[in-house]
Amino acid sequence: MNPPIAGIFCPNSVPLDARGDINEAELRRYIDWLNERGVHGIYANGSAGELLLFSLEERRRICRIICEQCAGRVPVLAGATENNVREVIESCELYKSYGARGGAVASHLLQAVAVVGVCVLQRDREAQSDRRDALQHSVVLPADRSGDDQMPRL
Repeated sequence: MNPPIAGIFCPNSVPLDARGDINEAELRRYIDWLNERGVHGIYANGSAGELLLFSLEERRRICRIICEQCAGRVPVLAGATENNVREVIESCELYKSYGARGGAVASHLLQAVAVVGVCVLQRDREAQSDRRDALQHSVVLPADRSGDDQMPRL
């Protein structure tokens, strides 16, 4: 049995080459560098803007490269925020096959929020529950749900 996911999980930037493509060799070197400095895990596609900067295929490639490079030295938590629940489920299944230990899904799929200026308004709680149930019953990776009830309400 694997130990619980705990400790310092480092989200990472993704190095690009001169054409703006993923620089795989440099990404692998960077992941080794992070591992050598004692992080407890890597948070692939974590919080460095990957959803906006990279295509679905590129995000999946990033996670594959990171899982391969970590090679079990530290666990990988895979950011699986996508534009719809079907793609989240597919990504989580793929990330598990790569060796990721867990998946994280951003609140727009679980919480159904609309952002207006600096105010966050929670919409239909029933729809939120339906999406969460769909993910919970389909996803083969554990989802980080630590912030479920921490969204501000008006």
